[in-house]
Amino acid sequence: MNIDLINALPGDWQIDFAAPHPVDVLTDFEQSLRDALAEPLASSTLVELCASSRNIAIVCDTALDPDLLQRLLKGTLIHLQQADMQVNPVQLLLPFDTTDTIRQALADLNLPIIYHDPDDLRESDTLGMVAGLPLLSNFHAINADLLISVGAVQTDLFAGYSGGSEETAFGMSGRMFQRGLREIHFLSEREIHADPVRNRNYQRVVREAARRVGLRFVVNVLLDQQKRVVAIRAGEPNTVHDTLISLSRTQREASVRRDDYDVIVADKPYGYASLYEASAVPINIAGASMSPLMQGGVIMLSAQCGTDLSSLQSEISQRFYDAMTAGRDTEMVMAMLKQRVLLPGEDRAYLLAQSMQHYKVMVVSPDEACERLARACHFIAVRDMTEAVDLAESLVGGRPNALVLSDAHYTLPVYSPAMQYASQQTRDDALNLTWPFACDIARPSARIAGPSAGQGRPR
Repeated sequence: MNIDLINALPGDWQIDFAAPHPVDVLTDFEQSLRDALAEPLASSTLVELCASSRNIAIVCDTALDPDLLQRLLKGTLIHLQQADMQVNPVQLLLPFDTTDTIRQALADLNLPIIYHDPDDLRESDTLGMVAGLPLLSNFHAINADLLISVGAVQTDLFAGYSGGSEETAFGMSGRMFQRGLREIHFLSEREIHADPVRNRNYQRVVREAARRVGLRFVVNVLLDQQKRVVAIRAGEPNTVHDTLISLSRTQREASVRRDDYDVIVADKPYGYASLYEASAVPINIAGASMSPLMQGGVIMLSAQCGTDLSSLQSEISQRFYDAMTAGRDTEMVMAMLKQRVLLPGEDRAYLLAQSMQHYKVMVVSPDEACERLARACHFIAVRDMTEAVDLAESLVGGRPNALVLSDAHYTLPVYSPAMQYASQQTRDDALNLTWPFACDIARPSARIAGPSAGQGRPR
């Protein structure tokens, strides 16, 4: 917890705290993978599916850590060997832009690897139109008797959650289809809060595309915000995807007792390392299906202006900064980005500009250069918490209702009416025993008489 940030909040603010649920990380990855493969969801086992399959191909999610991807593949291949069938060597299908690190990690498996080039029509077959987009997919994926996908389910700007059918539908498709999936209208779905995720048009398109390609089985891991594996499921693609999304939302959601907070304070030890990283906070809050922050409310966060470590991440973040600083205001930023297919980094800029239409996003940073960059990116920039508190009260009024949200880039605050009736004693007990790690507790010393239950400030 950022103690300095919390201590700087005035004692007369009405403050609640919320944090994501504790998550148990898998302690025996290999055994959990064996269990998932032995009892697949809504599908026959891989051993049974191999009975009528001679050509087997596996689409790989190259966004995974190379070691994790290699372990997933090894466990899946060991399971396939139980089929005792005379089959051709399993082929691995990867995107053409796969990093050298992953190429080397998978080369150790001694399997044929095919790198899909979305611009090479010689390696693709047409599968008709999907939602007005021409679907061309890799010939080897289409011709496989058994097509498997191995990947991860984690939050994604376009898909809501990656995993499931996306690696096959996007990674193995032609350039026109890929560009179509990066059109602005798929991002705009976040603003109308299309939940559950499977109801989003993006998911309908990728699931239909993967069905046409012939995807029959997926092995997916669920990653937490620290990229640790918390669950593994295998089986029918859509069932696996929906199951892991539900589990993720359960872990990410934190119940709060109001639906009319004036201020959300993003609590992260030492603040966010860059404005690019910090931008995930307002995007996450604005993307919640029932955001508890009032229209025009303030999001307060602490950030530095550090540099990103990898060259790829640096390139993506630079696109973000270029897009955010290109327009004189957020309306112009959105208008400019709507005119083209979005590249990584530009998608985040669009969603940040969109969230700034609804909320005032305040960055606290003592660094003068960071303050200038924040203002250029249309944040409200202040030097310290004293200035931030004064400005917040001038924007939303004195003694505001505030929510201190741990890991606000990841946690989904969800209004729960039952929280209104939690006894003061229960909150005191939680405060004395477990704060600052307990979820959904009020800070008694900061509470004053406010609106009665169900009475919020006008939206």
